[in-house]
Amino acid sequence: MTNPYASPAWPVPVATHAVRRVPLLHELGVGLLVTVYSIAFGGVLGIVWPHVAPHVDLARAYFLGSEAAATPLLGQDLWFGVLGLAAGVLCVAAVLPFGEIGRGPGGLIGLAVGGFVGSLVAAHLGMHTQRPIQVAELRHAVPMIDQVNLTRCLHFFGFGVRTKHVLLAWPIAAVVVHSGALLVRALRHGSAD
Repeated sequence: MTNPYASPAWPVPVATHAVRRVPLLHELGVGLLVTVYSIAFGGVLGIVWPHVAPHVDLARAYFLGSEAAATPLLGQDLWFGVLGLAAGVLCVAAVLPFGEIGRGPGGLIGLAVGGFVGSLVAAHLGMHTQRPIQVAELRHAVPMIDQVNLTRCLHFFGFGVRTKHVLLAWPIAAVVVHSGALLVRALRHGSAD
């Protein structure tokens, strides 16, 4: 019987490819650049989102309650998620053509962090651009509404993200598409050898 802990009798193959060292300052700069780019793209998403998402008829929701507003509220979150997925793919499409810049960990971390912060910026900007319009609409429809009921109605039925999980659509899409693109590139490069 042989000893399972003994060293093998055959020579152990040595890796033929050298491990590439990642320069830390370079990757930090790439990550910061990609994060800032993604956050700026979040501002664009925050302006586009209110124009494509459904809106709640606030006067109807004020008088009839939450049943009148359920479908548009879910539609707002759904549209935010769809736009977040598209933003993640577009950010990756803007990073990968730069070759070595997009391949390291800085690009991936920048896409993830920038995607999440960009989602927060988009949600905040979309909500605050629609708030004055909704206040004017509600005051026009219900002229005798007091400030307490106005605030309560906007809290429950105002434009915004209710399902906080959709904020993760952008960074998840960016990380999955970036990793998949790098895997395809590595497999294609490996098969060319």
